[in-house]
Amino acid sequence: MAYHQDHEYFKSKIPYSAIENAEKATATLKAVSNYERLLILFSLAEGEKYVTQISERLEIKQARISQRLIFLKAAGLVRAQRQGTKVYYSIPDEKIRRFIQGVMETR
Repeated sequence: MAYHQDHEYFKSKIPYSAIENAEKATATLKAVSNYERLLILFSLAEGEKYVTQISERLEIKQARISQRLIFLKAAGLVRAQRQGTKVYYSIPDEKIRRFIQGVMETR
């Protein structure tokens, strides 16, 4: 079966809430499947940081960090909060933070 056919088949057999959860999980896993985005999430799992702090810690240029943060923010995995001249980023969802910490601990 093609993906579309499989998807339609499962939609008819599985409760809507399970399908919705699977779609959200797929989007989350896609967002964390990039090496640099995952490193940023590892850094943010330790606590709120601004771009310069993340850049220095990971030794990745600020422009690249900013690009990755835009993607993570759009995916709903990070929150941005302006404090004066700096924008602080954090992981607002405790479940996501625990997931990221669990991934950090795997070998």
